[in-house]
Amino acid sequence: MERILAIQIKRIGDLILTAPALARLKRAYPESELTLVTLGAAGQLVPAIPAVDEHFNYRYGRPNLSLWTAVTNGR
Repeated sequence: MERILAIQIKRIGDLILTAPALARLKRAYPESELTLVTLGAAGQLVPAIPAVDEHFNYRYGRPNLSLWTAVTNGR
């Protein structure tokens, strides 16, 4: 299985504009697992994006060690 990692650590509006691209990625690679990393409040919108299989929320100004460990270990 292919895995795709999308990192969108901008604002909520940027995530809304990114959602169609994520949907196209999922259509192009339907068997893939799409993981999305967002920043702050934008993460609250992720459940409304059906293309995303897994989501992590980046915490600005924090080490985010558990996030990067999970992403690099393929979880």
